[in-house]
Amino acid sequence: MEAVFGKETPTGPYKHPASFTELDNGDLYLVYYGGKGEYANDTAVFGSRKAKGTKHWTAPKVIAQDPFRSVGNGVVWQAPDGVVWLFYVIRFGDTWSDSRIAAKISRDRGQTWSDSSLIALRQGMMVRGRPIVLSNGDYLLPVYYETGGDREMVGPDSTSLFLRYDKKSQLWKETAPIRSARGNIQPAVVEIGSKGHLIAYCRRGGGYG
Repeated sequence: MEAVFGKETPTGPYKHPASFTELDNGDLYLVYYGGKGEYANDTAVFGSRKAKGTKHWTAPKVIAQDPFRSVGNGVVWQAPDGVVWLFYVIRFGDTWSDSRIAAKISRDRGQTWSDSSLIALRQGMMVRGRPIVLSNGDYLLPVYYETGGDREMVGPDSTSLFLRYDKKSQLWKETAPIRSARGNIQPAVVEIGSKGHLIAYCRRGGGYG
């Protein structure tokens, strides 16, 4: 285990879920979101690189931020065509159940990033895990729909689902949700074999004592 960034890193006292990917040149690229607190409006997604053959990570720099809203849950992933995707959440209200999912891309291994684009417009949509590439070449991004309006508890009707990306249309489309009696969020998925059979594991939702 390696401690990468702690209180000594001047991106704010709050640093939340990290995501990293190995790039096709052997570099490691890491993202996290941070700021004064989980719900602070100054939060941003930060990126850092550990170049192949080196021992140190670069100083984190802002790669995604909204001037009016809080952001969170950065996810970084390099697709087979070399494009690096950054997925993250923009919170439009007081809780994460007011969120939408945004994305940026980089064609130079994270040196520069595109403008931001919303890929999930429905209120309550969030991302946490990296995509997988399906046997037919489509990308499948694990996402979830969070409800409840509570900063401490996920609503029991929260559901896991996926955004499926068709490279020809360049569109992300929602799949059917995974429902359970007390809700579920943050799916992790894998394709079994080459016939499109998927298995997903989800974090339980709210309503537990």
